[in-house]
Amino acid sequence: MEEYIRARPDIFFTGADGSMRSNRAFCQLAGQYAVDMFIGSTLQVDGYANSSTVTRGRLSGFGGAPNMGHDPHGRRHATPAWLNMITEPDPMQRGKKLVVQMAKPSRQV
Repeated sequence: MEEYIRARPDIFFTGADGSMRSNRAFCQLAGQYAVDMFIGSTLQVDGYANSSTVTRGRLSGFGGAPNMGHDPHGRRHATPAWLNMITEPDPMQRGKKLVVQMAKPSRQV
């Protein structure tokens, strides 16, 4: 895995010495401006299958990472997936992000 990490500095944040670095600010920006769907296994979901930061008419958060789901008005691109989430003909209506919860079945069927 270490060799793969060294070979992919475009994905993994590594220092000049090859050690892993944290770049939380960059990851936050990528999540806010470039992500249309979040897939996770540790989301906080209520009994109605809403993430913990759902607001009226908008899926605004990703459970354990609520800041990732907000609607940044500085979005630089509109992907088809993002545009398909627009449900009103209002030109000011913005797209929404999709949240996928992965879970292991708790019982056999």
